[in-house]
Amino acid sequence: MSLEEKVLLNAQRVCQISPEVPLVLGVSGGADSVCLMDVLHRAGFHLIVAHFDHQLRPESAREAGWVRDQGEQRGLRVEIGQGDVQALAKEKRMSIEEAAREARYAFLFGLAQRTGAQAVAVAHTASDQVETVLMHLIRGTGRRGLMGMPYRGFLNQFSTTIPLVRPMLSIWREEVLAYCRERHLVWIEDPSNQDLRYTRNRLRYEILPLLQRINPRIEEAIWRTAMLLADEEEILEDAFQQAWNQCVLEQSSTQIVFTGERLKKLSPGLQRGVIRWALPLLRPAIRDVDFETVERALQFIRQPTQSRHIHLMAGLGMRLEGERLILEDETLSKKISAEFPQILHGGLLSLSVPGRVNLPNHWVVEIQAVKALPDSWDDVSRWEAFVDGDLTGDVFEVRPYHRGERFQPLGMGGKSRKISDFWVDAGLPRRLRNGWPLVCARGEVVWIPGFRLDHRYRITPGTGKIYHLKVRREGS
Repeated sequence: MSLEEKVLLNAQRVCQISPEVPLVLGVSGGADSVCLMDVLHRAGFHLIVAHFDHQLRPESAREAGWVRDQGEQRGLRVEIGQGDVQALAKEKRMSIEEAAREARYAFLFGLAQRTGAQAVAVAHTASDQVETVLMHLIRGTGRRGLMGMPYRGFLNQFSTTIPLVRPMLSIWREEVLAYCRERHLVWIEDPSNQDLRYTRNRLRYEILPLLQRINPRIEEAIWRTAMLLADEEEILEDAFQQAWNQCVLEQSSTQIVFTGERLKKLSPGLQRGVIRWALPLLRPAIRDVDFETVERALQFIRQPTQSRHIHLMAGLGMRLEGERLILEDETLSKKISAEFPQILHGGLLSLSVPGRVNLPNHWVVEIQAVKALPDSWDDVSRWEAFVDGDLTGDVFEVRPYHRGERFQPLGMGGKSRKISDFWVDAGLPRRLRNGWPLVCARGEVVWIPGFRLDHRYRITPGTGKIYHLKVRREGS
């Protein structure tokens, strides 16, 4: 089968693209992309040629003009983008390779969105696939990393609806060069492709030749392994999906909440699969989750730290709240939580009977005098407390915790306990402790809302005045 036949078969059967609908084609000007442009154009595909100038070399603007000429000579629409990749790399603390990739794909998918394209096509070859698998292997990876690049997939950080397709993923670089010579095509030789400072080039020119001394067909062996793993992935996807459905309680763009006990009961392989699924959902830009990150997450699931929290990667962390295991975006933790009552650091609010004070995010603390206790304690929530007004007086304070502060938790017979230790045992997340509101009177903690009343202020047969405290979020 000729190169042209294989590419078109891949395009329509595996990549699922149609000649009639617009297709954004990334063309760098190298032999691979020129070859793919020629094959798809000759087959009648509706192409939009797209080239991104990374501005990394003095000749890059001239090369962009050359790509424009090649496309227009074929009667194709051509779009040129550009960006300062070095500035982007510095701003985001990325390598030049990563910054170039991000800028390029942002341009390609933005163009696809504007033009109503069915997909973005790039000219990655079987040779590129081998190098990608080796890069993942060297950095440390799991099954997905060893599968390399798919023929058709989604880069969720750029688009969840427009796929990235690779019709040349079964074509070797030597086949591309032979096709270009046969068709008398010209292409640009990018000098950076010879620069051994880049990992991919060192693999291509130093590592692979060494491996070929052991196995002359090492590239085919690696490529076949990636394809076999990709074929088997569909079976594993079903198992991971079932495990996911069993364990996940809630899911949003900022956190995923698991049932800790169910996740703990999964086999280590399924646990790893669930974690590898979860991390990119919160950080779509993650391309590969390393082994160490997954293992630290598994260790935390089996044996949580004393703080019940662990940092994983890319601003993501995991914490345990009772039986809820929460994977979340930690960069949001500096913001005052709306899910629970919080008070600003250093805040001090005076609360008189009857009255109320307002906390951030529409939370309020209320107090009123009542004549009797409720008939049934089943109707009293953790956000309510009844205290002895004879002992507290009529003026309370709502304030945050002070370091080293103690109280006497109800049910411990008057024994004193550090509030910090109490919170660890109660499972209050560390991120919420410094802002958790305490209700105090006469310099002592009376009630920790949501958790425990102080033993000294409980209702007794001798209580004359009963005050009802309540914390709630307005509108809920």
